[in-house]
Amino acid sequence: VNLGGLLGGFYAAQLRHWWRIFHPSQFRLIPLSMLASRPAIVANAVTDFLDLPPLRQSEAREHVDANTAQDSDRPPTAHLLNATAREALRSFYEPYQANLEVLVKEYEEMNIAPFGLL
Repeated sequence: VNLGGLLGGFYAAQLRHWWRIFHPSQFRLIPLSMLASRPAIVANAVTDFLDLPPLRQSEAREHVDANTAQDSDRPPTAHLLNATAREALRSFYEPYQANLEVLVKEYEEMNIAPFGLL
């Protein structure tokens, strides 16, 4: 399962909690990489899902640019971790990632394609 930007978090536990209250069909999972690479398409898919008028492409790009501008202000190596830290984080998040992969497969089995909205 390619989860794009949905790595390194506790998404499965959070989604399971919310899915006890709201049906999964009321949610759309969108990897950050998809939003960053195709903001207008994602924005229009989301506004369509929410039954709102579509954004103009320039509006979608402005929102993405505004939320990612801070990253470009940092030195290019500021986000890099040494191998020990990277491995520690990978090991820490591994079980959570496995839970998310199971959850996404369950979600797809409900005929609600989380990444198929584009």
